[in-house]
Amino acid sequence: MATDTDNPYSSPILVPEDAEAIDVSAEVDWKVILRRWELLRILFNGIVGVAGLFSITIFPPLPLEELIAGIVLYGTAANICYFFGPLAQLYINWFASSAGKRLLPKSVRRFCQSAILTWLLFIGGTLFSVGLTLLIGVLGALAGLGPLD
Repeated sequence: MATDTDNPYSSPILVPEDAEAIDVSAEVDWKVILRRWELLRILFNGIVGVAGLFSITIFPPLPLEELIAGIVLYGTAANICYFFGPLAQLYINWFASSAGKRLLPKSVRRFCQSAILTWLLFIGGTLFSVGLTLLIGVLGALAGLGPLD
């Protein structure tokens, strides 16, 4: 049985020169998404850390043990919350590649699997974390919290 490629009268198919480099039908592997996010975690910790240092400077003085415990607990909580970014993108990617094939246009599916979505989720989450960190510092400064002697 002959295929369309065997038919000399079939319409020509235009293929870009760099078709091998761009495979829009390929699904993004979960390892690629997690690698993106783990590289961004370094930037996230640096940005939130700077906001934390600013909050510490305006916060009333605390005993060293409480300060260190607070920094460790807050940093751990921030990194646990950070995981919601890749988790959300993995879920969106899964939906786009399974049920989304029937429900979403190809351009939306490509966006769901792109690094642009990673950056949008990262920027939104980082801005929220920085805002929360600064809010804690400002509220502490306004309330005059400090060691209870």
